[in-house]
Amino acid sequence: MNRLLFRRARLLDPASGLDATGDLMVEGERIAAVGGDLSAVARDAETVMAAGLCLAPGLVDMRVQLREPGAEHMESIETGGHAAAAGAGSSASFPSSTFTTFPSGPMTKVVRLAMPTGR
Repeated sequence: MNRLLFRRARLLDPASGLDATGDLMVEGERIAAVGGDLSAVARDAETVMAAGLCLAPGLVDMRVQLREPGAEHMESIETGGHAAAAGAGSSASFPSSTFTTFPSGPMTKVVRLAMPTGR
């Protein structure tokens, strides 16, 4: 199983109120441990020195302004999705900016962005 240790990151979890500097261990695709110093239990893990960086659950951008349909030259679903993925967001809410396209009124699409899994 792949093990990855993030060292000395700012750990943020709004659901639990966590905002502290510490380590985070990932085993496979799951968070295995969170704590102050996990180096003793992670001797065989690949280590990422993350001092000065933040680790947080997937963030949702609730104000993405796409211009599709009608003004794709400003931004399209494709270019906005790529920009959100590059900014490390895991999801985005795309409010319709062209209400006449949707006779029922404003429509919001929540799009899960596919993030590359390579390192």
